[in-house]
Amino acid sequence: MTTYTVHADGLFDPAKPILGSTALETRDNLIAAAEGGSGAPKIANKVVGGRVATNLTITSLGDFGGILLWGIINTSGVCTLTLGASTNGSTFSTGSVVGQPGNSVTTPFYLFVDFATGSWRSVLYTGTSTQSNTGTLAGSAGLVSLRFTITAGEMSFMATPQGGQSAT
Repeated sequence: MTTYTVHADGLFDPAKPILGSTALETRDNLIAAAEGGSGAPKIANKVVGGRVATNLTITSLGDFGGILLWGIINTSGVCTLTLGASTNGSTFSTGSVVGQPGNSVTTPFYLFVDFATGSWRSVLYTGTSTQSNTGTLAGSAGLVSLRFTITAGEMSFMATPQGGQSAT
């Protein structure tokens, strides 16, 4: 795997020549980022998906800046979708309610979480109208795992962690 090298901003000052070794390291940094090298900025390269009846836990998120999750909720009664964060992979914050689809409906949903701020936004159809919710996730500093919980039904989903920069 290619080595990632951190460069001081002063190496790239205007009117300052760039050394050949610095140029080669800069080229290698692009390769290291694409390969997922240690210390390199992360490119969204992890995709998870599946079908769950109660809890969905997504792990190994520490190097990412956020996550985009989308899917279908199939409710079997009055349903609440909550989201909790963990910094150790086993203890999760009290869940934030990210959506409440209608009773016994099949509905699409979308959710984005910005790990730097804990801000989230969800959109889902309740069976009669569209819900757009926002909030701030408790315990998001140092986040490594997320847990989604559905109270009545199941969800089929795809999730893509986003690169190392936080989104605004």
